[in-house]
Amino acid sequence: MADEKPLLPEYTEEEKLYYSKLQRDIRYAQVQRDQKHDEFDGMSFVEYYNSNQKSANSYLPPKLNEADVRITSGITKEKVSTILSNLLNYEFEPDIEAYDQDDEQISEIGEVMEDMLKKSEKIETPDFDLKVELIYQELLNQGAVGVEETQREYVLPRKGKKDYTVKECSAELICGLDLYFGNIRQQFIELQPYIVKRRLISRQEAQSLYKHLPRFKNVPDKASQILENNQVQNWVMFESEPGLVEEVKYMSKWTDDYQLLLNGVMMFPVTKDGAASLSDLIGVCEYPIAYTVLDPIPNFAYGKSIPAKTKVDQAVYDEFVKMSLIKTRKSYMPPLANNSSTQLSRKIFDAGRITDGINPEQLQEIGTNTGVTAPEFNMLQFLKTQINDKSVSSVMEGNSGNKNQSATEIATLQKQSMMKQGVSILAVTVLRRKMAWLRLYNILNNWTKEQESKLEIVNGVLTQSPQYRSINMPSNFDQGGTGMRSVEFTKQLPSSEQVLAEEEMVKMATGKNVRKHYIDPDQLRDAKLRWYIEVVPSPRETSELRKAMMTESLMKAMQIFGPQSMNMEFFKGRFAMDNDWDKSKAFVDQSQNMGQLGMPQDQTQQSQLQSQMIPKQQPKPSLNTLAGAN
Repeated sequence: MADEKPLLPEYTEEEKLYYSKLQRDIRYAQVQRDQKHDEFDGMSFVEYYNSNQKSANSYLPPKLNEADVRITSGITKEKVSTILSNLLNYEFEPDIEAYDQDDEQISEIGEVMEDMLKKSEKIETPDFDLKVELIYQELLNQGAVGVEETQREYVLPRKGKKDYTVKECSAELICGLDLYFGNIRQQFIELQPYIVKRRLISRQEAQSLYKHLPRFKNVPDKASQILENNQVQNWVMFESEPGLVEEVKYMSKWTDDYQLLLNGVMMFPVTKDGAASLSDLIGVCEYPIAYTVLDPIPNFAYGKSIPAKTKVDQAVYDEFVKMSLIKTRKSYMPPLANNSSTQLSRKIFDAGRITDGINPEQLQEIGTNTGVTAPEFNMLQFLKTQINDKSVSSVMEGNSGNKNQSATEIATLQKQSMMKQGVSILAVTVLRRKMAWLRLYNILNNWTKEQESKLEIVNGVLTQSPQYRSINMPSNFDQGGTGMRSVEFTKQLPSSEQVLAEEEMVKMATGKNVRKHYIDPDQLRDAKLRWYIEVVPSPRETSELRKAMMTESLMKAMQIFGPQSMNMEFFKGRFAMDNDWDKSKAFVDQSQNMGQLGMPQDQTQQSQLQSQMIPKQQPKPSLNTLAGAN
């Protein structure tokens, strides 16, 4: 029947015991977080989170009575917007280095992985830059943010056609209300005993993501928070409306456990060794969540945010503004004592209005109605200064401040404000490094897998050949200049001469530089490489000052070390990039000139060969030599 409810899965005894433990862990994390904490100013986390959100969004409270004034200054929101804008003006690009078991650096692998990370962000949906803005905003508003790294695989139905399957790396912002830690007193997420992540999704989205799992057919439309007679059944953290599915992910790196609950139904079978493996998600047994705090609190998993530090001051400031407005109204429309026998309306205060038959002496003001005084105005300025001291100076918001301030004083204020933002820049730097590390392993674990197979005739025999992913992306080459980097995962590795010839043919045909890399996916995935990632913030936009500084630094370097010691191809590429030029059109290719003049091209060929993945007389470690050693 159409209204027949799904049957619960038949759990084994091991699964029933595991479910009970799962429920205890989840409940403990939930109760632990949502009780009142001094670190949350005596509030529960939900109350604390909502109060920060209201302050960050310039919440306008309702009137308390008829004489009340609805007003909010929105200072906190503007401070957050200023810091957010400054953060968005920085690039946080990762610099990746790879080392083998002998601590020898394999430079080309790091460069390739950097470009693959950029490519994964470029094709990510929704747009990665929009996600980053929301991530930074959550960090500033709440003082902590978590970003889950996932390999999204979902199916989009198409009427009359084959369903379309999407597979992509995705960075998912986790709402702070949906993240629970096994130990709230542990500052570092890497040391948490377990993590619980919850969210509500539509039934349609759940079906697109999980309908391939055998137990999805057992997921009910609605579940309960109560276990009847302590029997194992579908249990949820919070009850929701029908048509929504509660997705709960339970992760423990110490037992390599991963379990998925949909409306309380365990999706993965449980054996004596536990549930599914956490390391299957991104290929390493670590929590796939990048987490950082803005202003750390010792021995606590959360931090202080901008609204948490300024919302009380803003509330006092808003109260003074409200009282100032009321006093100003009172000064031009004061309360009166009517000693006449005539009932009067408030219209007598209208400009130019004539009221007959009234003796002005019978109308007397009640109290003093002088409007806002100088001390009260100074108090407003004092409170605003307090808020500036806890966030950023108004100079950083584009406000001139004191008109009598000199340029030196303004520059000093800007410098001091930038020093205060060092905390936010450090938090974002740590976050982006963790995000890059998780994305790197996500790519290694998923992009190297076989995509599909096709039939080919090899040596006269019909053979089913595995197919792997190919990636093309624009890149800045280490030898200077820009071009296209092409990475193809394949089990059939061509010789270095073939790769070089292919690059030259592409350049002759298109007039653009290209770097070709053929990589054995199994060797790359299984190689015991150690990855080091450094993120250095740099201004997003190229300014005129930066151009001038680069030119001045180049001239000084040439004077000190001599022109012959400089890699001019690199500086040509930087100069063309800073001025938005096409390097191939702006500068002459010196390697072609040398060939035309009969001069040796050994140096040019050497730089090109060093960028390949194929070993050349084994002068340096490569993926192939590592795989052979294993």
